[in-house]
Amino acid sequence: MKGRLSHVVFCAFAAASALCVSAALSGCDEVASLFQSGKNPQNVAELCDGKHTGRHAAYQSVIDEACRKLKDAESSNSRLREQSESLGNTGEILTAEVQSVRGRAEKRIAEKDAKIRELSVQNRSLSVKLADAEKRLNTETARSACAYRKGVSAEQFIKKCISLSPDDMFIASAIRDAKKNRDCAFVSEVYEKLAGKSAVWAKMLGREYDPKYSQNICFKADKKKAESWYGRAK
Repeated sequence: MKGRLSHVVFCAFAAASALCVSAALSGCDEVASLFQSGKNPQNVAELCDGKHTGRHAAYQSVIDEACRKLKDAESSNSRLREQSESLGNTGEILTAEVQSVRGRAEKRIAEKDAKIRELSVQNRSLSVKLADAEKRLNTETARSACAYRKGVSAEQFIKKCISLSPDDMFIASAIRDAKKNRDCAFVSEVYEKLAGKSAVWAKMLGREYDPKYSQNICFKADKKKAESWYGRAK
């Protein structure tokens, strides 16, 4: 505000000086001094308080013009101050609103993160249960596929059972049941199919021929054959 008032005072002083030169009136120095004192806005305001008489009366129009400009400047400054205060209040409101929105957003993010963690735990639990259920299902499927059934050829059994990579105990159980039914063709073919690829089954076939263990069911004790299959198992 001081900058604008000083500008107004300067303009009024210039106008007064011009009037003095034009009219060649006396007392110009005193009026000039009066306007120069207007560098302090309070002095300018005091200058505008009332009408001037005497030697100053001749410059009343100049003084009135300066006072009008002063009032315009004060009015403009007041509006600017009000606008500034309004903008300040608006800024505070917007800042508060932004903080509120941010707070709500952070709360929602935290809630979603907590929900995601909860779902992750549930998902891991379900995954474990699913894997366990799948394992049990595969076991039961293999158990069923590898069960000996009279009339089923060794080729069919191998195609249906071995493709599932079953537990060896399921196959051993099928061979045992086939022996009970004297289905030696089935037993021999399954043994040879497995023993040719697996050291475990080669060793088991060797025991079938080994005189120490042979029960002479489907396989007659034969020491040489036993040693041959034992050799393949190494």
